[in-house]
Amino acid sequence: MIVEPVVSVILHCSRCNTPWLDGETETPAYWSGLAEIAETFKRAALRETYGSDVGGWRRTPNERYLCEDCFVVEGGLVVERPPLSAIEEAKVLRAQNEYARQVGKIAAYELLPSTPEVAR
Repeated sequence: MIVEPVVSVILHCSRCNTPWLDGETETPAYWSGLAEIAETFKRAALRETYGSDVGGWRRTPNERYLCEDCFVVEGGLVVERPPLSAIEEAKVLRAQNEYARQVGKIAAYELLPSTPEVAR
């Protein structure tokens, strides 16, 4: 048996940690990776209809992804709403730290040397 880790990404708001939801099922949407997310927002930014809005979300110039509740548009620029309370900010940072830890575990697993042919 060959085991291969499959990795998908769930986009979370950089400010409040709300996940991007699939419009049909209302469950977190899975993306194939960070490149797909960046490309989707890049394509939206090229359209002149409503800037870089993608499903109500925006990407700020400093590469933060914000849900529709966490930004306002002032003078054509995306401006993040005032910071969350200290307790809410701590919850977001804790969750994001846990995501980073899980990604680190997966990356470490992928870097393990293959099982020698004799053991297979």
